[in-house]
Amino acid sequence: MELKVDNQTVFHLYQEIGQHRSFSDVTLFRESGNIALNSDKIATFLPIQKITDLCKALQDLGVEALLNYRLYLYRKEYGEARPLLKVAQVQYDTSNKEGESQTSEIISRALQHLIDFNLYQMILDDSSHATFNILRETLFTIEDYCLQIEHTISLRAPAHKSAKEDELQLKLIEDEKMMRRYYDELHLITELAIKELKKRS
Repeated sequence: MELKVDNQTVFHLYQEIGQHRSFSDVTLFRESGNIALNSDKIATFLPIQKITDLCKALQDLGVEALLNYRLYLYRKEYGEARPLLKVAQVQYDTSNKEGESQTSEIISRALQHLIDFNLYQMILDDSSHATFNILRETLFTIEDYCLQIEHTISLRAPAHKSAKEDELQLKLIEDEKMMRRYYDELHLITELAIKELKKRS
């Protein structure tokens, strides 16, 4: 399973976005100390109108769809994110069964950062706060899921202490770690949006 971008200009844009750990660190999304599209830096890759159109197309998918697609990308379930991939001009190749290349991982991370940036913008632009509330509900759901996994891990702990390796226990531990990281990534969006909204009021 591989993500590919045929258009080299778009690929280099995604490469630039995907090299950062968080959407808030992406230089293309920093303008005068704020989180916003940096027209000058984006212009070195493609016309600003193209990225503006891409952002609009992503936002048109809706908050819940973006959150779903982000989770699919995070879990490397790329086949489930086809509508998003189409909008982002990314191809999904199922022929590679040997694991994912570093290039594919960078593209995936770039798409997640693009989603995060657009969710952030949608929160700021939504005076009804519906976007923010959907994101908060998602965070509560993830937190609850992590607590349930944690509880299951603790219940299974005595069985795990046996000499035989407990594959299910290891999978649960890994899943909990993964979802906690995911929670932190989404939580950052709401934190930064709240900070910006307070600044504006």
